[in-house]
Amino acid sequence: MKTRKLRNLITGEIITVHKSTDHPNSSYGIPVWVDKEGNDYGQAEACILPCAFGYELLPDEEVFIFSPGQYEEFKAFLQGLNETNWGTWDPFAWPRYNDMPAYTCSQYIQDNGKTFVVVKFDSLVQLPDGRTGKKFKCGGDKNFRPVCEQF
Repeated sequence: MKTRKLRNLITGEIITVHKSTDHPNSSYGIPVWVDKEGNDYGQAEACILPCAFGYELLPDEEVFIFSPGQYEEFKAFLQGLNETNWGTWDPFAWPRYNDMPAYTCSQYIQDNGKTFVVVKFDSLVQLPDGRTGKKFKCGGDKNFRPVCEQF
């Protein structure tokens, strides 16, 4: 049985749950999140909230967490790519850290001539300020497409 993790937003407690239709709060075949003690944490499908109010459903996949030093180094790397023509990039020289997911970088130019770089990771990464995602951009205007978090 596949499990997921929930975080209590008040206490920070991490709870391992699984989907179940064998719980009394499950109706019409819609599963609920249930822990090993049989506690219900809300509907697991076909609902507005992904779990019970006051809990956060954590990402299903492993998350690579950038240390502050790695973040600063990687940000400087992206800023350097932003100032370099993409045709001269050497992907074999790009930074790699233990357990860091694979990534690609693309360079774009806005209508006003500003360039920016978008980095896409194969799985979730978390920045030191707590932001989590797979796609970030460095440079350019904040609201210019693609709209994604600044690295």
